[in-house]
Amino acid sequence: MLSCPLTTRFNSRVIAVVVLLASCDGGSEAAEPATHQSVAVRPSKREPVVVVAKDAKPAPFVLTRLQSSGDEGAALQEMHAISAWSAVHQRHRLLGRRGEVGCVFGTLVEIEGTLRLVDENTGQGALAIAVRLPENSEFPLPQRVVIEGAWTVASEQWIWQANAVQGLSESDSNTDFDVEPGLEPRKEPPPRKIFSPSGITREGAIAFRVLRPPKRAGDGWLIADDFGGPAVARLLLPGEKVSYGNQSAISVDEQWKLERGKRYWVEIRRFRARILGVIPTFHATSLPSVYRGKSLQTKQN
Repeated sequence: MLSCPLTTRFNSRVIAVVVLLASCDGGSEAAEPATHQSVAVRPSKREPVVVVAKDAKPAPFVLTRLQSSGDEGAALQEMHAISAWSAVHQRHRLLGRRGEVGCVFGTLVEIEGTLRLVDENTGQGALAIAVRLPENSEFPLPQRVVIEGAWTVASEQWIWQANAVQGLSESDSNTDFDVEPGLEPRKEPPPRKIFSPSGITREGAIAFRVLRPPKRAGDGWLIADDFGGPAVARLLLPGEKVSYGNQSAISVDEQWKLERGKRYWVEIRRFRARILGVIPTFHATSLPSVYRGKSLQTKQN
């Protein structure tokens, strides 16, 4: 379990008690219950004094900064905080229904009425998770934060339910992104040199047709050079990774929205040399964009 000491946990119990006073002579008639705005309960040797206020309201939320002694990265590492999208891949050990707790960090934004935590390390600003903050939480957005919480399900959607929130320094932000969070393909123009998947031999840009989406998260998109062609490679898009032991719990709304038969382009990084009888796996280094060009360079020199 991830260690995330944002919230102080207490072992003492909080008990609200309504006390009926018996008559002094041991009779069966009970005195009238207390009608004060608060009731003080005399403690036993083991219980603290508890005051229950009927008209109590939640204290206003104040966003405090993470205490980092000048090294925010080290403070996040010490509390085992992970980036927002990493929590998607580690969902199997961050489930609220099991009492598991972890910390995630990123930039909190609001999109169409939903709070989302944007990943700062992967996806160039496109990858974000849905977040529900504690009651009475109000502060200006966007805001870099670290959030203690766990995964829960609401309206058939995975949501990171927060227990506690602390602010992070803006000076350490890596979120100078030009894209809105979301998993729709972009409409960026392709570079001048762009190749077919079967013709590329090292890093560069490829234009491809989608044959089939991943059967499971991390399987990769099966792609072809063009219509009617065979599968020539598997493609892992930003935020996708091979899952081991079938532990991934990525939902439909957390997958890229590419369509079968449509043409897209991405930049890919260096990959292993082709093995006879095995198609290569490409790792995209850019967000997928719609490709409307016609001519491709079929062979990379």
